[in-house]
Amino acid sequence: MKERTFIVIENVAIAKDTFRMDLACLDDEFFGEVQPGQFLHIRLPGAAFSLRRPISVCDVNSGVVTIVYALKGEGTRALSEVKPGNGLIATGPLGKAFPVEG
Repeated sequence: MKERTFIVIENVAIAKDTFRMDLACLDDEFFGEVQPGQFLHIRLPGAAFSLRRPISVCDVNSGVVTIVYALKGEGTRALSEVKPGNGLIATGPLGKAFPVEG
């Protein structure tokens, strides 16, 4: 687990108050470590707060990690406003992964 920089590829609403964000990690090592079921702690650069709750990894595919999150407060509302091309700092992966059956 370590702090890493990510670039937002996409951040879109997929349902009422629910968003999907695709992230590219600038540290290739991350993709050898992260699996669905684990989570990230996300910090928005320039924000006066960091998201203290875990944001779960939904998918990992071809150098892109996907998270899905619900708007629950000030932190996730700020996260929903992050535009593609912007950077994020996240600590992770954290927690235990689970098997995904295809």
